Order: sequence, then structure tokens, then C-alpha cells
Amino acid sequence: MAPIDQSKIQEAKRIVKEKIKEWYENIRCLNLEDIEPNIFLAGALGITDPKEFIGFYVRQHVERSIVTSFGFLIEKVASIIGDNVKLIRRTGKDLEITRNGQTYYIEVKSGPISCNKDMIENISKKQLEIKQEENVIVCLGLLYGKKENVFGIIK
Repeated sequence: MAPIDQSKIQEAKRIVKEKIKEWYENIRCLNLEDIEPNIFLAGALGITDPKEFIGFYVRQHVERSIVTSFGFLIEKVASIIGDNVKLIRRTGKDLEITRNGQTYYIEVKSGPISCNKDMIENISKKQLEIKQEENVIVCLGLLYGKKENVFGIIK
């Protein structure tokens, strides 16, 4: 495999830095009405202290917003630094890679526990449809994690 072009690496770094600045700004400008706290869940968890209540829901809000955005960022970086990688972003195929005449569609997820049962069933159904329509290989691409830690439903 050839080394990655340094201009591609610089472009990827620029995009990552921009996204981090955007996340920081979104967190800095967060308002109480943005977090939509669930008072019933807080009660069930025994959260009674106002600071703990706000802190819990701010962290939840930030995590939910960053997780999806992070996935899009990883797809974008892969499309920049990868050879013959196209960004598609459709269910079942976030990225398209062509190597040696074979086309691969990759659904990208950040890690082995980033999908729930409904998401995986939807992705699997869509990938089966894609395989029936086209002569391609479909797969789920995980950014991190060990094979043995992948949830059974994902396997």
C-alpha cells in the first residue's frame, strides 16, 4: 500500500479541527431548554441535586449530538485519505470503495456497541437488498474495538 499523500492528511486534519471547534461552540452556547431533561428518569436514578441533574443531562445531550457528528466526520476523513473511496451516506452504504474491479459498500459505525437491535436489523435488511441488486460486497465497518466485544446482534 502506498503512503498517504501529505496534502490529504493536511485536509483531513483541517476538517477535524473545524469539527472540534464547531462542537466546542455548540457546547458553549448550550441552553437549558436544549437539553430536554427527563424528570422521570432523573427521579428513577435518584438524581435530586440540581447541579447533578443539569450535569447529567448536559453530558447526555453532548454525547448524543457528538456521536452522530463524529460518525459523519470519520466517513469524511476516510473519503479524503482513502484511495478510490467515495462518500455516499445511504443506509447500508456510507462509503464505496473500488479495488481490483470489486466494489465494496461499507456502513460505518464508530464501535462495537454503537448500534441497537433496530439499527442493525435495518442496516442488514438494506445491505441484503443491495447485494441482490448489485454485484458488490457489503460490510459493517467499525472504527474501534475488538472482534470479541462486538454485540451478538451485530455479528
